[in-house]
Amino acid sequence: RYVDTHAATLLAPRPTRGKQRGSLMSMFGQSDATAREADMEVSTFGDELSSISWLPVLVDPPESYLPWDASQTSVVARSDAVRPLGDLWLASSSSRILDGQVQDQSLTRVFGWHKPVNLYALVTQLGALGALDSSSEMSYRQTMALA
Repeated sequence: RYVDTHAATLLAPRPTRGKQRGSLMSMFGQSDATAREADMEVSTFGDELSSISWLPVLVDPPESYLPWDASQTSVVARSDAVRPLGDLWLASSSSRILDGQVQDQSLTRVFGWHKPVNLYALVTQLGALGALDSSSEMSYRQTMALA
């Protein structure tokens, strides 16, 4: 929650010393380098957020008949292995599902969640749904109608 609430501050470039000092630094060509360094810091911070397992994820399927990898028991995961809750029925068999909501658009871009679910995940999900052997049960039909 903290990161989502403060994403604009955390992902914004910090003011650089070269720009604060004015034209003296630009005469020596250091303000451009300092600006590039600030951009790298924001990029590095996003890369670091994406490279560590820290996002809370669901461990148990929240819906009946939802394809789910029961071997995944960790309560945290890397962002490249996670999809937001809105993609639950599109990617639950091949991706971890975020336990919570991310509202900040810049944060969803850092994690790559602004892009549609990839084709591999969709095909895997369809295959897992097709493999379910519960089509004669009324609760299965109701769940699929709502999905």
